[in-house]
Amino acid sequence: MKILIIGNGFDIAHTLNTRYSDFQSFVERFETEYERKNAIPEDALFRAAIGNPHGRAIARLELLCMDDMLHNEPKMGDFFHHCVSDNLLLDYFKSRSFAPGYRWMDYEAEIEKLILLIDSSVGSGSIDRQVESGLSQIVDDFVIKKTINPETSNLSMENEVFSYRLLLSRLNDDLIRLTNALELYMSRYVQDYNWRDDSSHRDRSKYKPFSCFRDVDKLLNFNYTDTFMRQYNRDVDCCYVHGKAQIKLKELYSAIRDGHTVKRDPSIVLGISDENEDGEIKFHAPESLYYDFQKFMLREQHGDKHWKEWIKDKSEIFEVHVVGHSLTYSDKDILDSFLLLPETNPGSTVKIYYLDADSKKDLQKNLVKMIGKGEFKELSRIGIEYLPVGDIIRGRL
Repeated sequence: MKILIIGNGFDIAHTLNTRYSDFQSFVERFETEYERKNAIPEDALFRAAIGNPHGRAIARLELLCMDDMLHNEPKMGDFFHHCVSDNLLLDYFKSRSFAPGYRWMDYEAEIEKLILLIDSSVGSGSIDRQVESGLSQIVDDFVIKKTINPETSNLSMENEVFSYRLLLSRLNDDLIRLTNALELYMSRYVQDYNWRDDSSHRDRSKYKPFSCFRDVDKLLNFNYTDTFMRQYNRDVDCCYVHGKAQIKLKELYSAIRDGHTVKRDPSIVLGISDENEDGEIKFHAPESLYYDFQKFMLREQHGDKHWKEWIKDKSEIFEVHVVGHSLTYSDKDILDSFLLLPETNPGSTVKIYYLDADSKKDLQKNLVKMIGKGEFKELSRIGIEYLPVGDIIRGRL
């Protein structure tokens, strides 16, 4: 059985704007236009895309999408605005993006840092500034002052439990709003507008760098999008591990509520790991306080788990290909089952594709963290191979 595992690098290779930083930029531009509610200035959007090789095309697609959301389908624009405005997590991400040494955005990693920092304050009554002074200052400025008490930058010792739960409740509301906004962005902008059959847009249908995987039997998709199905094989058995972006306009008419809540459960998963790299629980407070943030719980609610049926047969020989996934530890509970197939199903192979020498090292380091040094050495001996993704694109594999 031939299985393809894809992560966000797969969509990026198709020049889709699926990075968290792309979403963040879209949010900031959208909010500017939402407040003005006038005709969108094309030139301003074009200038914002300077430096991007596809700048004008990206700007025009954003223009069309925003114009529809603001004027043709205003309920969609209102919903998106409600999800992103006064969102503590988005404020936090924006501040992080300007921090010294900042290079790239990973929402899940940043949320995890934030939750761990807040967790470290349990029992002390205040943020531990020895943890990370810059991060704790952001927590003070963008979370505690807005949520607990505008007169102080510390958690109240007298009301510690109440304050702590209130803070987590607000952050969970904002995570739900953030996830809904991200789903709308992926569904409406990335999927609908980037694949429109219109000669004024980039013709993506002709760009198929991974045609060699057209005949895979199964697709384990860690993305929210249906890029593979659109480009290569609409009939493949696909498992959307983190859910599929699929917001419909009719859902939004009753979804907006007062305050910081949204009456709609997202169809996609955005969350944090529940363990450290030693497999231990990482929190000081009762873990149940964090269930609403954790991937394993969110996957139970919104993820697709039928991949488990694929690998039940221990006599089956599998050919696994991993493209565009960074092998992050938070996906260990799923990836383990596929990466260890050369051991559990003799004769099976795993091929991991890398961009360059540095990315190969990063993938190997992440793999060691995920499966351990012993398993890493054994799998390298019997069934894991590393191949440059460029050879696929150039037709050498």
